[in-house]
Amino acid sequence: MRKLRKNHVFLSSGTSIAEICKPLQYLHTHMFTYMKNYHDGTQVYLSSDSNWVEDYFELKLYNSSYFEGIPSEYASGFKWWPGASDLPVYLHARDYYDSDCGITLCQQEKDGCEFFFFSSGIDNKAKMETYLNNLDLLENFALFFKESAGTILQKCNNSRVKRQGSNVVIVNDAYAVNRRAFLQCIGASHSAVEKFLKQFEKLTRRERECFNHIMTNANTQDTADKLGISVRTAETHISRILSKLQCSSKNELIIKLYTTAENYQKPT
Repeated sequence: MRKLRKNHVFLSSGTSIAEICKPLQYLHTHMFTYMKNYHDGTQVYLSSDSNWVEDYFELKLYNSSYFEGIPSEYASGFKWWPGASDLPVYLHARDYYDSDCGITLCQQEKDGCEFFFFSSGIDNKAKMETYLNNLDLLENFALFFKESAGTILQKCNNSRVKRQGSNVVIVNDAYAVNRRAFLQCIGASHSAVEKFLKQFEKLTRRERECFNHIMTNANTQDTADKLGISVRTAETHISRILSKLQCSSKNELIIKLYTTAENYQKPT
């Protein structure tokens, strides 16, 4: 791929992206990158450090990335970075940007897949514990980022580049979880309960907190105030909860929960 022009929005927006990323300092995260790969073969790529963006394309670091495959190959959720990888993209990040082991949030969208990359420095020995215990905060930041960078993302949408792909083999099913077998082993054999539990487990910790407030008949404003988030973010959480639990309204969700609870019978 040719070098990006200096005035390309991927590079020129670096200072603005860095400003948006300031809250990440509280999670000991000093580098953040956003990427979206579209089904049509195009891509958007932004970072809190525009020098990284320039290197990523000029040095063809995308050739060694685990996240440059076909968008549909990635399941929504978190993925750890390989801790001792000798792939060029990881070596370059460690050697020149003090970007050590990190985590990526993948989110499937209708038109492609979004990736939110978070990384800390080599000296931070507790980075994995920090991320593991604050996954909900990373998800909240992803929402915050998309809201705050809305104008930039729109410009990027009009200036997408061709996705180059990667030479790295992607393996997603090596440790696939048999959820049905697990639920049956712990006694959740009733089909209705099993189905509901499977849907409920898709909720993030933050969504579960929001769910708890919904069950007290709290309105959106009260939920936002109690969780310390904006009304818009609360509405997004509620919308995702309803979608994941396959309900069209909060009333339907409440009825569904009580009906499931009444029908629950532990196996004898």
